[in-house]
Amino acid sequence: MRKPVSRVLVINDEQLILKEFIKGLNAAARTLENPLGITFVGVATAREALEAIEQDGDIQAVVVDDTLYSLRNGGKSSRVLQMSALELVQRITGLRPEIDVYILIAQEQEDEVVDALFNEAVDGYFYREERDYRGMYRILNAQIQEKARTPFYDTLKSYVLMAKDSWHTPGHSSGDSLRDSPWISDFHEFVGEHVFDADLSVSVPMLDSLMEPTGVILEAQKIAAKAFGARRTFFATNGTSTANKVIFQTLLAPGEKLLLDRNCHKSVHHGVVLSGAHPVYLDSSVNKHYSIYGPVPKRTIFKAIEQNPDAQALILTSCTYDGLRYDLPPIVEAAHAKGIKVIIDEAWYGFARFHPTFR
Repeated sequence: MRKPVSRVLVINDEQLILKEFIKGLNAAARTLENPLGITFVGVATAREALEAIEQDGDIQAVVVDDTLYSLRNGGKSSRVLQMSALELVQRITGLRPEIDVYILIAQEQEDEVVDALFNEAVDGYFYREERDYRGMYRILNAQIQEKARTPFYDTLKSYVLMAKDSWHTPGHSSGDSLRDSPWISDFHEFVGEHVFDADLSVSVPMLDSLMEPTGVILEAQKIAAKAFGARRTFFATNGTSTANKVIFQTLLAPGEKLLLDRNCHKSVHHGVVLSGAHPVYLDSSVNKHYSIYGPVPKRTIFKAIEQNPDAQALILTSCTYDGLRYDLPPIVEAAHAKGIKVIIDEAWYGFARFHPTFR
């Protein structure tokens, strides 16, 4: 089985210091526990750093020297730096918000640097003078492992490996009724035993409950929310189709008005029926060159918002089935100005958070 590779990028404009840090940190990575394959690489300029972060998806964390934070003028070492550490941190988090960012600082300037930089998405800092490479490595390793945790899967796997009998649904009893059958044992062999072992129900307390999670599902939802840049994430069965219906029945009362794309998914129409809401349909654009439906034109949406200020919600599909997306910020701003909630069906766009072009 392939092992993961995780790179940590060190950014320092002093070549000798950079070389020393890379050597010391890689030595620590070789001698200490390293399950995620952490290695350290270095660059001397902000431009090189941004190029590396954009092109190398294995970079999981960066360590930025705070001397890039301010221009150093006067004296023999006077140099004009191309970018402050503050601007660099902002560029990094704008490009790859999932990356952990640490700062190298001088201990005597701790208060000044921390106040300036920690308003940004900075995860921690190290003292430049200490050169505690093993300590730095342990912290970075622990942080990357924390991001890689899979609490629900780990608990599921643990339960499957230790459970001997199944006294709950589903009725295949962890595959026992299939494995020994002279008629369908080949099906059990074809799909594999863990398909059945892991097919469990809410009857297993240690696996938590989707209805009111308090354990590993809640923990997994918090990690997922951080990954997607959301305030809250809720897991649901049956995909976005069920999620749409849950949202409609939560937000809409019978007779309340809803603005929706006529070309939306059928689960949206089903949600309208279940909630008893009054739909106001918006016609999609048509791309005659490619013979496909596109998003609802922005002017159509703005007009509907102005004509229906009493609407409770607006739902749009972005991206569409053919990969066309909305320019959402002005639409959301216009709807919120009228007190209209905005729901985006992103069933085909879950990857968008993880690429700066789509984000």
